[in-house]
Amino acid sequence: MLGHLPPGLIAFHGHIQTIDPFWHMLGLGYQGKTTFSDAESAAVVHFNGRANPWLHIAFPHLRPLWAKYLDSSDRFIKSCQIRAS
Repeated sequence: MLGHLPPGLIAFHGHIQTIDPFWHMLGLGYQGKTTFSDAESAAVVHFNGRANPWLHIAFPHLRPLWAKYLDSSDRFIKSCQIRAS
């Protein structure tokens, strides 16, 4: 059973298209062999898995994909001690 609905499974009545799997990159929290360039070229990146980019166990080469959206000046973010790099 899926815990989420990947964009690759979306279909509209009478209109079904094959979507390149690189369009939606799943599992960036457990696929350490994913290259930064492959993930950066995807339209949607999904950090599911145990090594999410804000944790100390994150894959360092994938962390910048997430960190560029982090507002480090936010008071809440500061209090969470989230790692951006």
